[in-house]
Amino acid sequence: MSSRDDLSVDELIGRCGLADLTVACGDVTRVVRSAMCTIHDPLVPMDAGGAGVLLAVGVAAADLPELVRSAEAAGFDAVVARGAAETAEQLPETGLGVLDLGATLTWSQVERLVSGILTMESNRHGGDLFDTANTTASLLGGAVTIENLDQTVLAYSTVDGQVIDEDRRRSILGRHVPTLPENDEQYAAVFASSGVVRITGVGHALDRLAIAVRLGTDVLGSMWVVDEGGLLPRDADYLLERAADLVAVQIVQNRSVSTFEREQRASLVQAVLEGRRTARPAVSRLGMPARGPFVVAALAVDFVASAGGGADVETHPRWNRLVTMVNVFVSAWQPTAGVCVLGGTIYILVPGVVATDVERVAANAAILVERAAATGIVVRAGVGSVVMSVDEISSSRREAELLATILGTEDDPSVLTALSCQSRVALWSLAQVLAEQPVVASEPISRLEAHDEQRGTDFVHTVATWFRHRMDTKRTAEALSVHPNTLRYRLGRARDISGLRDEADDLLLAWLTLRSRYDPAGSPRT
Repeated sequence: MSSRDDLSVDELIGRCGLADLTVACGDVTRVVRSAMCTIHDPLVPMDAGGAGVLLAVGVAAADLPELVRSAEAAGFDAVVARGAAETAEQLPETGLGVLDLGATLTWSQVERLVSGILTMESNRHGGDLFDTANTTASLLGGAVTIENLDQTVLAYSTVDGQVIDEDRRRSILGRHVPTLPENDEQYAAVFASSGVVRITGVGHALDRLAIAVRLGTDVLGSMWVVDEGGLLPRDADYLLERAADLVAVQIVQNRSVSTFEREQRASLVQAVLEGRRTARPAVSRLGMPARGPFVVAALAVDFVASAGGGADVETHPRWNRLVTMVNVFVSAWQPTAGVCVLGGTIYILVPGVVATDVERVAANAAILVERAAATGIVVRAGVGSVVMSVDEISSSRREAELLATILGTEDDPSVLTALSCQSRVALWSLAQVLAEQPVVASEPISRLEAHDEQRGTDFVHTVATWFRHRMDTKRTAEALSVHPNTLRYRLGRARDISGLRDEADDLLLAWLTLRSRYDPAGSPRT
């Protein structure tokens, strides 16, 4: 596709990538000739000369056939309406595309998304950041690097014969500026200046010219030019300033495109994780296989424990940076994977053969936890079970979420997997059953709990510790720091109070009840 003029209705839907925006009927090969989205007003007649997409806000199903006829006569290329799929058989044959809008999207979201995509297509003439880096390097005679605010390398020049140093080599290989003691001072100088700054190389590093990339008062990133031996031309500052102006526009354009694409994929991933009826087509649009394997990883943020923030997700100063970091990392590690943010948890849906290597998925989750910690954000991660069908993905998501938010303890590693924590997940599930159907719980344990509550005793803890140490009197006494005879007396009193019998079935139900109600540390489960 060479320009926006070639964008068809079907391609527009593909660019949107939303499971709740689908074709109802009509000609989806029709070209969308305008970037305009028009909201239908029933009180204003539709005149000829319309173009682009008509949003049928609030139009009843019975009125939709007539609206489609009027829209085609007026010259529109597509109509978006709620309920269009259900009434498709009643709609007239038409040469425009009729799209169905699901219940999860608002009209304002659709208008912003469709208008944004069409507008970006019409404006895709700004060139590429790598082209700008190479052009600038050729003009100045020094290797160029373009970075964003997170010091991620967005583009770099590849002009033959230009000298580079080890710092630049490492930046290109890792697509990120290496952490060095002098970084903070150098970047502070660049961002504090309104023009070009000369940076003296430290150690074996070469000198550089650097400039902050700004759009108005907003700082978007920076540009760096290697200056070997001070041989750059006299007008280097002027040329670099003009290049920075162009880079600012390109960064914003690229950010808009990537933001739309990211939001589109996130919407599809959310539909899959929540097990909606649109999950199967969503998987297809994500470019994932229709059949497994799949696995879900969850990264849960403790905003109270994290530096510089409170419990409110959206106001945490490093939240957006973390989300961006996860998206960039996942796209580089596994391009077909999808990322979705729900509340204070970031979910990663991993498809294909990679999903079966749970240890590898967990290792990459651990890298993200470490990188988050370096920015002052405390993250715990969980990896669910590997599943073989789209319908089971939501269960892998629930397991990952449990491991990341509820089932972990302070003594656990930062990443837990369902494979290594099968008992915890099963007991938590059992706890839900026992909570909903208390008749299947151990009545003796319930009596002990009531006695402890009324008398201030601690028999439940004693019995739970006894079970945890495989009913070994010596080991249990040592764990409780009491004499074995004292423990025998307490266990006898517990039996008298509760009616717990030394029969296998009674002991099994008592143990299951305790494990489902209390975590390994003895605290009640929530």
